[in-house]
Amino acid sequence: MSNKINKKIIIPDRESRKMIFSSLPESGEKIDTADLEAAIMVFETSEKIQNALHLHFSRYGFTQARFIVLLTMLAGKNGQYSPLELAERIGVRPPTMTGILDGLVKEGFIERIADASDRRRVNLSLTPKGKKKITAAMPDHFKKISSAFGNLQKRKNLEMLKEITAEINSSLLLLTESLP
Repeated sequence: MSNKINKKIIIPDRESRKMIFSSLPESGEKIDTADLEAAIMVFETSEKIQNALHLHFSRYGFTQARFIVLLTMLAGKNGQYSPLELAERIGVRPPTMTGILDGLVKEGFIERIADASDRRRVNLSLTPKGKKKITAAMPDHFKKISSAFGNLQKRKNLEMLKEITAEINSSLLLLTESLP
């Protein structure tokens, strides 16, 4: 697993932003550059979160998606799910899940088992190798997450974070509301 960070949000530097903001065309409605700077802060933070998660999960030899699939399988239903159930549980589309599962099968962490009652269906099962790998990673993973984000759980910080997150989610809805 590479430690290369492969996701980059392209944001102009501060000097370029000043030039861009000063050259905004007049549209009759005043654009507050502080609003644009707030959006850039959110974008930069989003990129930092994605990059940190990529590096964090790569220490265990996983992508975030593969880690979450194995964790979900370990936590429920005796480690057995259908691909559709897993896709719904972790919030990805079935074609995306297929790619995630293909990699986990190839590495021997899960196996596909034909459904005894319907040969068209496939069930997934966590292999002993997969169980060992995810079980070994869990204590360190949860310790690191707790250590990294423990300061946010203080009541005051948590409430503020909930409010900010709600505002960001509302902003994202506004940004995408007129898409086809």
